[in-house]
Amino acid sequence: MRRIVLVAFALTIGASSAWADAVTIDITAQQFSFSPSTFTVNQGDVVTINVTVSSSDGSSAGHGLLMETYVEPGINVPRGTTKTVTFTATTPGTFAFVCTRPTCGAGHSNMFGQMVVNAASSPSISTIDPPSASTAGGTPIVITGTGFRSGAGVAFGGVPAPDVVVDSSTSITALTPLGPANEEAGLPRDVTVTNPDGTTATLSRAFTWFVPPLSILSVAPSSGLAGGGTVVTITGTGFTTAVNTSVKFGDVPATGVRVVDAVTLQATAPAHAPGSVDVAVAMGSSTAVASGAFHYAAVIPRRRAARHSSARPVRPAARSSPAWQVPAE
Repeated sequence: MRRIVLVAFALTIGASSAWADAVTIDITAQQFSFSPSTFTVNQGDVVTINVTVSSSDGSSAGHGLLMETYVEPGINVPRGTTKTVTFTATTPGTFAFVCTRPTCGAGHSNMFGQMVVNAASSPSISTIDPPSASTAGGTPIVITGTGFRSGAGVAFGGVPAPDVVVDSSTSITALTPLGPANEEAGLPRDVTVTNPDGTTATLSRAFTWFVPPLSILSVAPSSGLAGGGTVVTITGTGFTTAVNTSVKFGDVPATGVRVVDAVTLQATAPAHAPGSVDVAVAMGSSTAVASGAFHYAAVIPRRRAARHSSARPVRPAARSSPAWQVPAE
């Protein structure tokens, strides 16, 4: 955070950094000047201006501040009070401000000043660490460079990172998104940082996804009827369309096998004898097995109501079938 204190012709500027965009400016308005009359901020800064008129000021009407573009309409500040206005310095340039109270005295026309908004400089990227990560996503990547601002976004190969933390003006930590679930997973990708003001930096071909070992993390739902037909979602790692994919429930192949993304596939459970079975996913030469992950329930035959009876058969309450998941260690 940068704090600029403008009081009694004194300008004090504390520590500043490009990524911290909060700026506080304290101004004293008095007959017949602003103290001091000029200050500078950066494009993208969130600027808070506190205008104070002393209780001993010579103007019984007080003063005020009207600034083109940013403080319109102006604010009136009675004697002995402080008023605050906050805005984002979105447009670079020089912006004049004046007193809003023409009755403050004969020197009213001498009360003017200016705010200078420096144009934002473009960010730059120097390194990506690590330069590769699993297509399963969620790997923290540290991006170093310059000119990073709070609220910046990061994209890997055009895919936005799901979580971005701007650690400083020279460092960003971003979690990788899901990578491609196809043969393009290993291609080098650009990494782009975009600041809130729209300025960008790109490091070309700086990052690569890799397909991790095949695994099964959960199967949902974890049960279905022995007649088959249950559409099952399997989550895990190492899923890709780059190789042939098959799924088995016990020793029976599933139908409708579809790779949804790098961590999700779907399959339709085949008919099978009642009982619990393993679920096996094969991709190319690799196989992952989830032991006893799916249970087949016997089909309960419907009972016919007795002739001439008005009573309806009572059906057993349906039971939910939670997903099978890898047991916690």
